[in-house]
Amino acid sequence: MIRRAATGLVGLWLLLSAVASGAAAPNLNTQDPASFIQSLGEEAIQMLSDKTLSEKDRLIQFRTLLHAGFDMKTIGRFTLGRYSTRASDAEVEEFQRLFDEYVVQTYASRLGQYSGEKLQIGTARKDESGDILVGSEIVPREGPQVRVEWRVRGEPGKFKIIDVIVEGVSMAITQRSEFSAVIQRSGGKIDGLISELRRKIPSSY
Repeated sequence: MIRRAATGLVGLWLLLSAVASGAAAPNLNTQDPASFIQSLGEEAIQMLSDKTLSEKDRLIQFRTLLHAGFDMKTIGRFTLGRYSTRASDAEVEEFQRLFDEYVVQTYASRLGQYSGEKLQIGTARKDESGDILVGSEIVPREGPQVRVEWRVRGEPGKFKIIDVIVEGVSMAITQRSEFSAVIQRSGGKIDGLISELRRKIPSSY
């Protein structure tokens, strides 16, 4: 059983619930990764703060924001790990479709839980892989701050988040471990994971 809801993208919820209100209009066509993270957060808070949106419209905006900020295809392939090369193209395509919707449905249900946390953007650095890590801290109203790094890939105007590291723990690696456990219990076949994801999202999808 998948124990946590899309932990490979838990940072998206942190971003949606931890950005200061009153920010300027967002621009995802930014020239540096730190500004990209800040702008994505500004767009998120605008959506969270708009009380005129219907549940359906909020879901549509959330889905758009998810795909604007996160490279879902890269994340999906990574979470499958070695099983992505063992599965058929049709299985990978179905997994990706379900994974996308699973993340959307899971996080959409939390969009009303913003409670005024702040996101403080720090510096950006390139690591040995060539990806860029943007440092930040989640500042709650009460309690300790949470250190979060956003792994960003791409070029100016085309940046995408591919992982979120919370207090030193990679959420993508955590999700891959959980998916791998489901697949192993299914005899090493990806269809077990596909069935589990189908069970987790609305049957009408």
